[in-house]
Amino acid sequence: MNFKFHTGLTPERWRTFSWDKRLLNIAAELMRAKEGVKWRDEAIVRGSLERALELIDLTVEAGMEGKTPEFLGEFLRFREVLAGFYINPEKREEEIDPLILVFFDLDPVVHNLHLQI
Repeated sequence: MNFKFHTGLTPERWRTFSWDKRLLNIAAELMRAKEGVKWRDEAIVRGSLERALELIDLTVEAGMEGKTPEFLGEFLRFREVLAGFYINPEKREEEIDPLILVFFDLDPVVHNLHLQI
């Protein structure tokens, strides 16, 4: 797979990052998207969501070692919802926080960090 934003990041290299670091990189893009929504800056929102989607795809391609098939299903479902969020800007302002919370809840390590949104 060719990546638009993370051109130097291969699945093999991404696999060397800890699981929580991978998820936190995705979360950082979601938080940037939230700021873009707050500022009503569509370019920031779209760019951040594109990078988040790319990192999710990279995560799946790198492998989900130690994760259950159910987790993979939830992770891919989150990707599907995020893609819908990307193409449908009407409710972004009211839906960005719950979307980020769902992502944080996907993994106990990230959830237990009690990150503020």
